[in-house]
Amino acid sequence: MLRRIAVVLFALAVVVTVSGTGAYSATSADRGLTVDVVDDDEAYVGHDPGEIYAVNTTNQTTTETLVTVTNRFSSPVELTDVEVHSHPGLMIEVLDESGQIESGESMDINAAVLHCDEEAMSMDVGVSVTVDGDDVAATLDGDTETRTANVSCSP
Repeated sequence: MLRRIAVVLFALAVVVTVSGTGAYSATSADRGLTVDVVDDDEAYVGHDPGEIYAVNTTNQTTTETLVTVTNRFSSPVELTDVEVHSHPGLMIEVLDESGQIESGESMDINAAVLHCDEEAMSMDVGVSVTVDGDDVAATLDGDTETRTANVSCSP
């Protein structure tokens, strides 16, 4: 009799082990997501590129507005990063890489053209900016097709 009880308990243990404990380890759900894409003139962060005309960069540095950033959020934001994507023969130093921009206000991002070689005498450069604020953040990726500033150099 004891042997039968042991066999039944062993069989029951095998069944429980194989079938699991009734808990689940995964689930899935379908959710809808809506994203509105607007033109730059309606975006929360405005990006207005400038035109830089550098003259004789061998002997002097030209400093001009590379891009103007506008805050259209309802609260202030902090400009946290500015990156320039350009030709290796064009050396540009961003002078204004940070600062607070109040709601509805704009900030000029100035840059210095340090060097232009012959291959980079006139070209568009991509300018990316990142802003952070209370519960908001935005990065505008500037590639050489969408958000650019034009840099022209003369000897």
